Amino acid sequence: NPSMNVSKAVQSLAASGNLSQAVAQQLSNDDRPVQLASITRGFAAPVMSCILIDASPSMAVCKDGVIEGQSLILDAWRGSSNCRKNALYVAQYLFSQDAQLLNPFSQLAVDKNDSVAVLNSGNYAPESGDGTALYKTVFQLLQDMAANIAFALNKQIKTTFTIMVITDGEDNHGGVDPNDIKMIIQELKLK
Repeated sequence: NPSMNVSKAVQSLAASGNLSQAVAQQLSNDDRPVQLASITRGFAAPVMSCILIDASPSMAVCKDGVIEGQSLILDAWRGSSNCRKNALYVAQYLFSQDAQLLNPFSQLAVDKNDSVAVLNSGNYAPESGDGTALYKTVFQLLQDMAANIAFALNKQIKTTFTIMVITDGEDNHGGVDPNDIKMIIQELKLK
């Protein structure tokens, strides 16, 4: 899949009037390449859904429930109309002290023949985590979303986004102001 730097994506969004200069500047902080989804025009507008999963030590007591719950969520989404229309793309992050990308935005397939990660005790180990960097992880997701929005708009495709967070606590390792996140989300949700 192609990639795009966040700075290039937000410059494109700002130049086309889809993002303010202030939000574009914020998203350009910690510029990095983002792997883009293979978005194509179809019968339904693409939906980009993201699951952010807390992998901090406090989640160890509910590890089995998180693994089972994530699998049930993916199975439910696989039965959705958007998935049957090949219009559902899923990205997943684990977060503890830092964000860890489980899988970039990837098309979810009804038959499970896709690259969307399913949690298990090998890839989800909250007992070895440290801290809860929720805001930092949301910020990285918003960068991913901005890059994919810019990519889709350049192809004249409008997308929608959903964010699901599975956590038991609050950010204690952030480094990102929640008010900045709120402002960025307000602008991106209008796209």
